[in-house]
Amino acid sequence: MVFFRNWKLRTKVIVPSLIIMLALSAALGDLIYKQEKQSAIAQARQTALAISVQIAADRATYTERVVSKLLGEKSDVSFADMKSLGNAKTLPLPASFVHLTSNIVNARGFHTVDLLSVWNINPDKKPPTEEIRKALDDVARTPDVADELVYDQGKDARFISVTADIASAQGCVDCHNRHPDSKRHDFRLGDVMGGMVVSIPLAKPLADASSNALMLTGGLVGVFGIVLAVISAIQWAFISKPLLRLEKAADEISLGDLETPVVSESSDEVGNLAKAFERMRISLGRAMESLEKE
Repeated sequence: MVFFRNWKLRTKVIVPSLIIMLALSAALGDLIYKQEKQSAIAQARQTALAISVQIAADRATYTERVVSKLLGEKSDVSFADMKSLGNAKTLPLPASFVHLTSNIVNARGFHTVDLLSVWNINPDKKPPTEEIRKALDDVARTPDVADELVYDQGKDARFISVTADIASAQGCVDCHNRHPDSKRHDFRLGDVMGGMVVSIPLAKPLADASSNALMLTGGLVGVFGIVLAVISAIQWAFISKPLLRLEKAADEISLGDLETPVVSESSDEVGNLAKAFERMRISLGRAMESLEKE
């Protein structure tokens, strides 16, 4: 702290204030970014939930109004997975229906939707990462609770929601149980067969959050800078400048100049100090006159 004591008074005021200003601006900027980030994630969560609900409703309607009805009428229409849809009288199973519509959505690039499973028949429908595999295991244990993953770094930042894929049609159950490539053959209606994985891009929302935080931080720095400049100007005009005049007056008195009055321009501490210097100058002048008379 020795170096601090040797600083000029103005430096002692400006430097600590500047450090506090920068630290406070950085802290506020970080807080703003975190709030903006949480807001972007919350919005992505709501979007993923809406997409999951919409797809589940479409699938349930397709199952009830198409699959169940045709099966009940004993029509010659059959239902098959995506690899077996070449026949003119073959319609997609509910899961294949979701895959077909999801492929159209995924091609648009706004978000991606997929049905994945640890018991996948299609090699392309296995969990691509260990994190998603764990999420599929979690929703299999607790199908009423969605699992989520957040990747918040770089251009591939995204929010991933995983909800349980419930066997809603007997055709889905029979297809999986009978398929030679199936890893499980004991599915029943209502069982969890995998998960609906909805991925929402986060790169742009997080970039916007960072940009907003930087703009607000810059604004705070500007405001603090103006306040610091005003404080510095006040400190110079009413403290440092009067003290420099007192320093000059003290030097003149020490050299024997007792004729020049020490002017006090205020009634604050600096002004009172100037008045004390003036009383000292007058007292010294009287003392010098008394010595000369003797």
